[in-house]
Amino acid sequence: SIRRTPNQPSNLKTAQREPPKVASNSDRESKPRPLPDCRPENRGKIFRAGSEEDIFSNSALFSVSLVGIGSLICWIMVLIRLFKAKGVLHGILGIICGLYPFIWGWINVKALGIKNIMIAWTACFAIGIPLNMMASASAVGDVQKMIQEQQKVATP
Repeated sequence: SIRRTPNQPSNLKTAQREPPKVASNSDRESKPRPLPDCRPENRGKIFRAGSEEDIFSNSALFSVSLVGIGSLICWIMVLIRLFKAKGVLHGILGIICGLYPFIWGWINVKALGIKNIMIAWTACFAIGIPLNMMASASAVGDVQKMIQEQQKVATP
């Protein structure tokens, strides 16, 4: 910051500069910098550590993620075969509509030799449906509990 007297011109050559303030060790020790509050109860209150519901919720979300990644990998592998066998137009259709490569893959499973891929994709799809339903129900329950807790705090 620059100090000026009222009679001095405002150019920088005549202005006097204040020396920068350096925090001493006593200032640092007397005023510790506040750390962010990262306790689980302050993280939106969706995941509360230690409860059985959280263990189920976290494992369900992890399982849903694994199943989703497996399904994505199978979709990409069948989509590559679709591009090679049917051309760009069908490949783009497979990108837009993910069900098309799934059905096309099962129709051409013997011709392309992708039986293991299609079985894995079907398993991921079949396992993913109930896992997604359970994870969604768990998330809805957590949101409802959070709303109820906020209402309890807000009411006098």
